Amino acid sequence: NKRKQTTTTMSFEKAQEVYEELQTAWKSGDMDACRPLLANMKLALAEMSFLPSDDSASRKKELVLARDALEVGAFWSIAVKDTSAFERYIKQLKVYYFDYTNLTESPFMHELLGLDLLFLLAQNRIAEFHCAIERLDPAMVADNAYIAYPISLEQHIMEGSFHKVHLQRDNAPADSYSFFLDTLMHTVRSEIASCCEVAYDKLAVSDLSSLLFVGDEKEVRDVVSDNEAWVVDGDTVIFPDLIENNRSVDAKQTMARTLGYAEDLEAII
Repeated sequence: NKRKQTTTTMSFEKAQEVYEELQTAWKSGDMDACRPLLANMKLALAEMSFLPSDDSASRKKELVLARDALEVGAFWSIAVKDTSAFERYIKQLKVYYFDYTNLTESPFMHELLGLDLLFLLAQNRIAEFHCAIERLDPAMVADNAYIAYPISLEQHIMEGSFHKVHLQRDNAPADSYSFFLDTLMHTVRSEIASCCEVAYDKLAVSDLSSLLFVGDEKEVRDVVSDNEAWVVDGDTVIFPDLIENNRSVDAKQTMARTLGYAEDLEAII
């Protein structure tokens, strides 16, 4: 037993040492240094899990250390824009957040759970998004800003109020949300682009810019380049003829009518 206790203590101390190096690299913004340290941390945690402590207080310390290291990994994956890594880290973290309820609550738990919701929404994985919400405490869903933010974005998207999604970008509860917000806006623009093909024969670049919530012509050109069937003729974007009869729809009139419908629906709700 003494030998096991000594080995367990050594495993924990080794993991603690790697974690401190990881924290130093993360806080200094050295993303390249974090990568190998996260790999070393994974090995240290695996070694520690094979020799868990028999003492409950020591076991809690081990679990908190593992959770804290995984949180650094999740934030790091966002910083380097690695969505696959983020998904792996958040799945592991949910075990600590939901199963080990005897641990002291992490100050980053709500932020990361909100980021998970935003990630699923940005990936258009709506069924998984709602399943993730179902797993959360109702009080957390109702009162926590980190959680409420992606939920409100999803409601706006379901209503077709894409302009509200655009406006809420500046109200994100943390800077860490920026990456997934950019991905979400790309998803929203793809949806709007698909609607444009059905609603119009052609649009002025300036009108298309307004519909897509982009600030300059270059961004519009980028969207056009993603849609190979679209044709640019001077300052006009021509959409493929998706129905047999030739449409002649006034863009401004249709836009005004659509906004009117949205306002009426909002008033009813």
